[in-house]
Amino acid sequence: MKKLLSVLILLVAFVLIGCGGDKPVDPVDPGEPDPIQQETKYTVKFLVDGKVIATQEVEEGKAATAPANPTKEGYEFTGWDKEFSNVKANLEVNAQFKEIPQTKKFKVEFLVDGKVVSTQEVEEGKGATAPADPVKDGYEFTGWDKEFNNVTGDLKVNAKFKELPAAKYYTVEFIVNGEVINSQQVKEGESAVLPEQPEPINGKYFAGWRKDTSNVTSDMKVNAIMTEVNLDSKVVNIPLPIGKCELNIFVKSSELNVKYLDTNLQNTMVGFSDGYYGLTWWYRVLINNVGGELVVIETVERGKSAENTKCDYYIYAYNDNICKKITDTGVQAGDIITFSTHPSTFFETKEVNESFTVKRYQEVTQYELNSDVSHTVIALYRMQQYFDKLGTIKSETIDLITVDEVTDAKITWKSSNPSIIAPDGTVTLPDSETEVTLTATATFGTSTYVWTYTVKVSK
Repeated sequence: MKKLLSVLILLVAFVLIGCGGDKPVDPVDPGEPDPIQQETKYTVKFLVDGKVIATQEVEEGKAATAPANPTKEGYEFTGWDKEFSNVKANLEVNAQFKEIPQTKKFKVEFLVDGKVVSTQEVEEGKGATAPADPVKDGYEFTGWDKEFNNVTGDLKVNAKFKELPAAKYYTVEFIVNGEVINSQQVKEGESAVLPEQPEPINGKYFAGWRKDTSNVTSDMKVNAIMTEVNLDSKVVNIPLPIGKCELNIFVKSSELNVKYLDTNLQNTMVGFSDGYYGLTWWYRVLINNVGGELVVIETVERGKSAENTKCDYYIYAYNDNICKKITDTGVQAGDIITFSTHPSTFFETKEVNESFTVKRYQEVTQYELNSDVSHTVIALYRMQQYFDKLGTIKSETIDLITVDEVTDAKITWKSSNPSIIAPDGTVTLPDSETEVTLTATATFGTSTYVWTYTVKVSK
């Protein structure tokens, strides 16, 4: 059998050689290119808790690219369970985690008389934050019934109080001119609330309260101090010697006779005249009726005269001695003459001794400044006169004085509309007429007085 097989192999080899000629047949022709080799790829899957989160096709021998590190609440990612840097087969790569220890938290409640006023979540071992100290009428807060600076479990923390003695209250009445204008219940040891400044009554102005109400310990009736303030200009009656001059001739102008011009006459003459025309006298006082008062309009010394000077009444002196009496008095224009007998009733006589006095208005002492209140009230009253004269304000400034020159009271100002009238008196004129309230506070000595003024401002 083996011999038969050998014969067959030799026969086949002979046939093949014969078909190829002289050249032997090479199973691989070195003149032809090698066949293309096919790349092998594998599937790599990345999983988190069995769920695929990324899939990749990776060539054999190469590395897969891991997705971003996954997160899992309560756990920390520690890596992947397989290597994937040299892939040689399909892979499933699972995320690995370790549990994070959980911080314990506890509920802390703060209660006042069983009512929760604050609730907090506090980590174990840490402290809670107490709310503001609670307030309870008739009681004093003394603290909380539990410690809460190291919380190891849920807590209910209750406020503690101690009862206070019952508070005493007293009645305080404020009285103006016998009338109660304000009544209050004041807790013992506390202060009453002072009412607003009372209005003036019959020329009397508020000067304070007669009792101190800053620490009330009993029922109180507190009367307002009302001080009289005369807001009329002060009339100063000057005791001048002119009031002692003897006037021993009185004549009507229609009865004036040349004999009375005799310079030897030892008298002073008062004439009731429609006018005086340029005669020369040693001394004369010319008087006019102004609003019912006999006001000196001119005084002329000895030997001087003016032509066509008109007056209602006059006083002439011819005698040096009498002249001196009149001159020495200092009577001046503006003084007011008062006769004991009105000139309209004069008749010719040589036996009547007439006298006359002088009163004079003086600016510096025109008000009675006899109290601290009078200083503050009069200062503010003078401002009222100023505003009355202004009328509607149309200027860019007004004089909001800070010290009154007559009373020396200091004044501060507030404006209801500073954009129109500023406290320093600067005025911004509005397009249409606008009312502004100015509040002035005057102080002098122990007195503080407030006055409000409503003014109008317009372009």
